[in-house]
Amino acid sequence: MRLNVVKPEPSMKTSTNTRAALLPPIALFVAIVLLRILVAAYAPESWAGFSPLVAVVLCLSIILIRPVMWLVPAAAYLVSDVFISTQLYGSAPSTVFLVVNVAFMFLLVCGGRAMGDKLKRFAPALFATAGGVVLAYLLLNTLSWIGNPGYAKSIAGWWQSQTIGLPGFPASLTFLRNGLIGNLTFTACFVAAAHCFSSKEHAPLIATTRQSAS
Repeated sequence: MRLNVVKPEPSMKTSTNTRAALLPPIALFVAIVLLRILVAAYAPESWAGFSPLVAVVLCLSIILIRPVMWLVPAAAYLVSDVFISTQLYGSAPSTVFLVVNVAFMFLLVCGGRAMGDKLKRFAPALFATAGGVVLAYLLLNTLSWIGNPGYAKSIAGWWQSQTIGLPGFPASLTFLRNGLIGNLTFTACFVAAAHCFSSKEHAPLIATTRQSAS
């Protein structure tokens, strides 16, 4: 008795592979949106800026294998910012801030993709994360200094925007401190997890090699 084995059509394989490839970017999109909304809605003032957004985008850029997927973090930021501005703060989002932040998200992905496996090493990953946090901090506070009439348009006013901020709000340096803590913590956990999984993958090979040698 002969059994006829039905082989899957090439189109079915392609469709399955496409769906599998789309899952990580979709998960990243949802994670970024939820992370920003939850932090904006529920984080106390002392946690201002604690969101590890820079680290998430930088480290997880390695799952965005196709160039078109590099736009996922930027799209997630755009959607979440519009929601936060309109639903939580009751104001229209700033077009300038949106454009700059969306561009910054894209550049983070490009930087992460360029680093590649270096993101699995502590020193390069932590250095890149800290650099991204500081760059975002300087850039966004400078935009606030330019657009907010509460700041004097002088060197002293710019320095105020980078340090103490405006009265009635958490100090700008609070955002920098919390941003560094949150992002560096995420990056350290990411690198540690990468090392852990890498060790588990190579454990059978190491054991086989040792048995052969003995």
